[in-house]
Amino acid sequence: MGRQGDTGSWTGGLGSLRVLGSELSALVRVVGTLPWRAAAADTLDDGDGHPVPVVLVHGLLGDATNFATLRRHLARHGIRRFSSFRYLPRLDYQRLAIRLGEHVRAVCRGTATAQVDVVAHSLGGLVARYF
Repeated sequence: MGRQGDTGSWTGGLGSLRVLGSELSALVRVVGTLPWRAAAADTLDDGDGHPVPVVLVHGLLGDATNFATLRRHLARHGIRRFSSFRYLPRLDYQRLAIRLGEHVRAVCRGTATAQVDVVAHSLGGLVARYF
């Protein structure tokens, strides 16, 4: 005799396994990026080399650590002033563009520069273009 609410199908358990797998995947992603957090910190105070700061804008499900390899490459070539524009995953790029504008103005004020270079990926590119 079956339990109440039991549909008798073994596929109900697969849904729970998928949810568990998804949660474990997210946890591994977060834990995996922890060592890279220092590589994603803003370095606007580094006055050596290239005078124009670089603002990095990640994609929809990304974060500042996505640019760690690029930052290391640019640093080897004298570009060491970085700031990352961070946002939670959302598709409202018009509002994100307003926030990016505020971030760029804050970087310009904080570094006493008139411009920044923007490097963006995926949705970040759309946000930067709209800005």
